[in-house]
Amino acid sequence: MKPNAETITDEQIHELREGARARRNTWLIGICDVASSDLDSDRDVAAYRIKCRARCAEIFNVRAREKCPGRDHRNHVSDVCEGTCCTACGGPIDENEECRC
Repeated sequence: MKPNAETITDEQIHELREGARARRNTWLIGICDVASSDLDSDRDVAAYRIKCRARCAEIFNVRAREKCPGRDHRNHVSDVCEGTCCTACGGPIDENEECRC
């Protein structure tokens, strides 16, 4: 299942932040900092935090797709991959929409 604003983990956001630091992408670092903050006391801040988490999830999913080698690879039990990849490990997802990572 692809992460979204509600399901993206702090570990996934941290992974994005570290990659952004390596590339000196201050915009993404800022988004990740807000997305992983605990600033939910103000309704406007909480709404902005959810938007940042959604943006992080979108970027995380794009990066996971970029890691995916495509339809030519096989899954962990030698069945043909249908072209869908796990957002956690980048490996193929089988016909039951499961990854063996």
